[in-house]
Amino acid sequence: PLDDTCAEAMILLGGDLLVYGWQALLLEKPVVVTCTDPTLLTPICTVLTSLLTPMRMAHAVIPLIHDQLLPMLEAPFSFLVGMRTDLYLRYLGGEGRNVEQNYIHLNVDAGRHNGAEKMTDEGNAGGEGGAAYNARYLEALATRVGSILNRASSLRTGRRKGQ
Repeated sequence: PLDDTCAEAMILLGGDLLVYGWQALLLEKPVVVTCTDPTLLTPICTVLTSLLTPMRMAHAVIPLIHDQLLPMLEAPFSFLVGMRTDLYLRYLGGEGRNVEQNYIHLNVDAGRHNGAEKMTDEGNAGGEGGAAYNARYLEALATRVGSILNRASSLRTGRRKGQ
């Protein structure tokens, strides 16, 4: 069931980040979610992993990473990590790091993501046909996510009226 916090997280993510994050997790790409409000990181990571149902995230999920675990961003395996935006910027600025190439970054505050070049058709025998399939698939998925967001918004509005 969708609770108010998850509905708020879905609305905050919006359709583009929701679909993009979901696709990255399905393709087992490492994903970093950044947000200035750390209280939203756990619901956002929960929403993203719940979209994998009936499958489960088989890799590390750390909704709010601690400073001591930041070297994990350089790991060669899949993960879902949430972190405060200030910590992320401080980490990127240190020691001339260019680790942003290693993962998909979902910037919730800006409503942007990076890493489109990492979401390729590698291993897809479809070639250009595969790219066309992906475009149709993402369009259908965006429609479905749009209806989920509308439902989340109406649930949230309905609960506020009933209070």
